[in-house]
Amino acid sequence: MGISRYFKSGTVIGALILITAAYCMVRLTSLGAFNHVETNILPSVTVLAKVPGPEDLEINPKDNLLYFISSNPCAEDPERGGIYWIDLKQQPPQVHPFAFDQPLDFHPHGLSYFAEGDSQYLFTNNHRSDGTHSVEIFRIAADQQLEQLEHLESITGPALTSPNDLVAVGPRSFFVTNDGRAHDRLTRSIDTFLGLKSGKVLFYDGQRFLSAVDNLSFPNGIALDLAKNRIMVAETLSGYVSTYQLLENNSIKQLDSFYVGVGIDNISTTESGGLIIAIHPNLWKLSRHMKDPDRSAYSKVVQIDLASKNQQILYQQSGEQISGVSAAVEFRGSLYMGAVCDPLLLHMEIRNDK
Repeated sequence: MGISRYFKSGTVIGALILITAAYCMVRLTSLGAFNHVETNILPSVTVLAKVPGPEDLEINPKDNLLYFISSNPCAEDPERGGIYWIDLKQQPPQVHPFAFDQPLDFHPHGLSYFAEGDSQYLFTNNHRSDGTHSVEIFRIAADQQLEQLEHLESITGPALTSPNDLVAVGPRSFFVTNDGRAHDRLTRSIDTFLGLKSGKVLFYDGQRFLSAVDNLSFPNGIALDLAKNRIMVAETLSGYVSTYQLLENNSIKQLDSFYVGVGIDNISTTESGGLIIAIHPNLWKLSRHMKDPDRSAYSKVVQIDLASKNQQILYQQSGEQISGVSAAVEFRGSLYMGAVCDPLLLHMEIRNDK
């Protein structure tokens, strides 16, 4: 009888071990841990800038300017981040830092450009050193040569648990992706491993945060279409991009959802109305790269036709040139790419300008 009891206990323990191992394999597969990427041959890729972690980029199409943030989330004690601009009419392009006094504690993540009349604004999420978060709103000086940003406001609140990307829809209103319950590494790791859909899209109406979409799987990139009446949201862990109709009462209604691939990051709209999406094909490698930047990570950028959902690979490489491309924007036949940790901003020609 004693032997039978021990045999049953061993059987239960063995079954639990097998179930746990099987679940780990499933989760690792879903994170792209076994994905392999081959490098494209891209002779026209050049380095535009070398600044810490140009994680997100925005185009000012009227003035032919490229804006980008700089931070270093991979450093143990990151220095104050920055915001930069490049005049794309200038050859060769020169990198200019914006000057701004506040906030002193500044670690940007995500970037959105908004223009209304003669006023131009930049919005960015800020991960403060004390573990809290805010959305910073800046106004760009009317004379670009001043290279000055006027800090207008820091917006914060308990709903802002882990802001990732944002898109401005007014001088004081925006949508922001909350990728999880909290921004600390342990909570994010638990949610990722268990596959919890703890992410949200929030809307700030100028006075308060409102929940726009709940139960998302690490919502990341967010963008407006050219007509400014639809919003696209990328979910990193599920690999889906969802399109939402922007309604008059500032709520949103889902229109469709389509699969792109695990690891999708920031998204941007092309001049023809399609999407450009930066992808981390292997999130396991990205995680190791963020802990140790000397370890390489895969990068991939695709262009998507929203009507057909067809994907075209614009850039793909396994880490020899750059690791962890997090954002890409297209402008007049060129592709500009930034990364989470790597101090590189890349330029690549993708078609002849018409």
